[in-house]
Amino acid sequence: MVPSTEGVLRRLEERPRYAAIIQLFRQRVEVAFPTRYYKRWTRRLQAHGFTPEDASVLALATFGTDKEGRILGKHMVVTFDQPMVTHWAGQRTAIQTRLTAMQQELLMPYRQASLPEVLLPTQIARGVDPI
Repeated sequence: MVPSTEGVLRRLEERPRYAAIIQLFRQRVEVAFPTRYYKRWTRRLQAHGFTPEDASVLALATFGTDKEGRILGKHMVVTFDQPMVTHWAGQRTAIQTRLTAMQQELLMPYRQASLPEVLLPTQIARGVDPI
């Protein structure tokens, strides 16, 4: 999850009504932290027509890591934001081309970054192929 969501959940977790479900959720997910090239990639995604918030999430999925810095990127972004999913599907080829060009200049391990799949929760639950 993105760092801002973690902050919201921490505040909600203080309320007994939500504490149990939030604790369960937080035990099963990790916060993605920005790495080198995250800001550059965010700007480039915005140039492809993504909102600043959507570009940030997508950039974290490409150039994000866990708190120990053991991983780079995420395999997928799951969102209820249908316009974001549709826009990603329409721009994916151009975005991949842009990432491939950018990677020629990057240091390792960032040169190995890959794009995530961007899916609706229903696509995960039903096992439907990505858009």
